[in-house]
Amino acid sequence: MLQLKNIHKNYGNTIALKDINLEFEKGKIYLLLGPNGAGKTTLNQIISGILFADQGDLFFEGKKLKTSQKIPYSISYLGDTDLFDEKMRVFDFLKLIAKLKSSHLNKDDIESVLTKFDLHPVKSKMIQNLSLGYKQRVGLAQAFLGKSDILILDEPGSGLDPIQFQELKENIHLIKKNTIVIISTHRIREAKELAESVVLLFEGKILYSGESSKELSNAVVHSFTLNKPSIDFENYLSQKQFEYYLSNQSTYHLERLNQQQKFDILQFLIDTKIDIVSFESNEQNLEDLYFKLIQKKETPATLPNIPKVQITQS
Repeated sequence: MLQLKNIHKNYGNTIALKDINLEFEKGKIYLLLGPNGAGKTTLNQIISGILFADQGDLFFEGKKLKTSQKIPYSISYLGDTDLFDEKMRVFDFLKLIAKLKSSHLNKDDIESVLTKFDLHPVKSKMIQNLSLGYKQRVGLAQAFLGKSDILILDEPGSGLDPIQFQELKENIHLIKKNTIVIISTHRIREAKELAESVVLLFEGKILYSGESSKELSNAVVHSFTLNKPSIDFENYLSQKQFEYYLSNQSTYHLERLNQQQKFDILQFLIDTKIDIVSFESNEQNLEDLYFKLIQKKETPATLPNIPKVQITQS
């Protein structure tokens, strides 16, 4: 188990992470979700030992890590593929990574990841001559090379087509039994399809931590999509004290409406001749939760009873 307690990190006067308390266990896939600049990469780099926290502690298997201590766990990390030595050939690059990771890794291990990520056609090519998709697959191959206590994948679906993304999901599920898998992304689709537990970061803080979208269907969201944003409609909702959040600028999402309230809202839109593109009611999913929390229309404390992942208390 990996524990983070009261983690803080600043870059000058900019707060990158504030009061982060989390626990990660082997056998589960965790997803760090948030917009660019939310703190996902900084958190990954602290776990990886690339950065040190300004404040707070890390524990692995119950033992506190000292700031200057080499991390006592093996880790594989997919970060920015632009940092690769692009003048190396794919096979030689993987051979170098294998040597850096473990003296026990050999040519068979390299051949295995070449096959797993369909890299045999380009194994003799220089990385600089590869497409974005192939570069991403090289990054995934080096991350999956050998066994690790922790596997961190930063935007792993970038550049992958749907078939390759499906294969990535299968490979992640194959290794998760003995590995802590942490995936960070700002893509809702990846969050829905990959993770079992989700941590939503925004401006360096945890806004939400809980189960994946499979477990979030405990509230009904009513969505009114208009032809364009409407100040009149927003004023009406405010006057009636309806809480709402927006997506795509002109889709208004509301919760906990009874039949009469839905009828009244639709009647208002008709009477005021506001163009309605669509109206639908669906169970809440991760995308709804994401938009709601990012816009701060509702705080985690007032959300429905959503199962929580373990969060240590400061």
